[in-house]
Amino acid sequence: MITTDDERLAGRLRMLRNHGMQRRYYHDMLGYNFRMTDLNAAIGLAQMARLDEFTQKRRQNAAYLNAHLNGVITPQVRQGYGHVWHQYTIRLVGRERDLAAEQLKQAGVGSGIFYPLPAYRQKPLEALGYGELCLPVTEKICTEVLSLPVHPLLSQADLETIVDEVNRL
Repeated sequence: MITTDDERLAGRLRMLRNHGMQRRYYHDMLGYNFRMTDLNAAIGLAQMARLDEFTQKRRQNAAYLNAHLNGVITPQVRQGYGHVWHQYTIRLVGRERDLAAEQLKQAGVGSGIFYPLPAYRQKPLEALGYGELCLPVTEKICTEVLSLPVHPLLSQADLETIVDEVNRL
């Protein structure tokens, strides 16, 4: 799902999701079959009605993690800005990140490594010449970051388990 208030962009995106067509069977550009099913749309609409509730719960979960995690660098939000906490990514300095992820998994705590490589080391950007960049801080941080659960269905017990297990690392 994409939302925008830019009519030109919206028109282009509608074409991309519908085989590049504005008018049936007349293709103005290369497109795809990204049309949403009725079932997915119904679920999406029901979830949209709860968006504020889910965002608030994610914010509460992130605040709890920020207040209780020790020995890791936690994400911070600049004063005056909001955050929806799609991800909650910590930085493990001086620890083997992959080993930490495995320890959390063994303890029943999920985690994710969403940034195993800097963007400029990904094949499409390397092909454009960005692979020649030398950004040592970025390279180092990509080996240290790990994302923890923050979703709105976490219970207080779940949050306490996450904190206990991360603090044990």
